[in-house]
Amino acid sequence: MKTYRVYKNLDSIFHNFNSLEEAQQWVLENYDNTWSVVLASDNQQIAPITPENRLPFDIDFGNELINLFLLDNRQYGYISVEDSIALLSKFSDIEKLCKLGAIRDVQLLMQNITVDLIFTQERKDKYMSMINEYLAYYN
Repeated sequence: MKTYRVYKNLDSIFHNFNSLEEAQQWVLENYDNTWSVVLASDNQQIAPITPENRLPFDIDFGNELINLFLLDNRQYGYISVEDSIALLSKFSDIEKLCKLGAIRDVQLLMQNITVDLIFTQERKDKYMSMINEYLAYYN
């Protein structure tokens, strides 16, 4: 992987990609075609993050997912006891993994959760998108 500079006017970010084409595709998906991409110079290369340094970010992201899940549940107003128990059973393992910062495992479990009237496909897609974007940032 190499570090590329993504920039527009005075704004710029640095991100690792496998190729210039991958970087350009990422820019089109996340920004627009007014942004440019160049290979960063040697003194601008991003060193891979160590597992020890990444752990706090993974735990913070896991907690962010838990909080978002709780906020989304409150938008439904009153949820019956039965629906609450069903949600708890679906998410008990995911909650534990979020607290441990095991985001890749959360991704795998989340893919297999069935949707229903409260945990809709829209919600599942939102969470999966967040997880996929987070994991892609570190790959």
